[in-house]
Amino acid sequence: RNVALTAYSPLGAPKRPWASDKEAVALEDPLLKTIGDKYKKSPAQVMIKFQLERGAIVIPKSSKPERLIENSNVFDFSLSADDMTAISKIGTEYRFVVPTITLED
Repeated sequence: RNVALTAYSPLGAPKRPWASDKEAVALEDPLLKTIGDKYKKSPAQVMIKFQLERGAIVIPKSSKPERLIENSNVFDFSLSADDMTAISKIGTEYRFVVPTITLED
């Protein structure tokens, strides 16, 4: 069907109003920090690159100009296959955002 997929809340919606204090914050995941340190990138940049390398369209939101610039600086590195596998296992027991999608033929 040649459908382009857009990553919804690609940074895990850290300021989502429905979140409780007990819920995880994707940007604080230690694995993302470790991988980011490896590439000299932030956890947000790692999350964005992960989605891009999966073929998704990524439109991260930020109200801070410096973060918008940082979020766009993801085209100077590639994640290794091991990093992609490790990241894909993060949060498999939890969904940060549960969108409702209806497809019609």
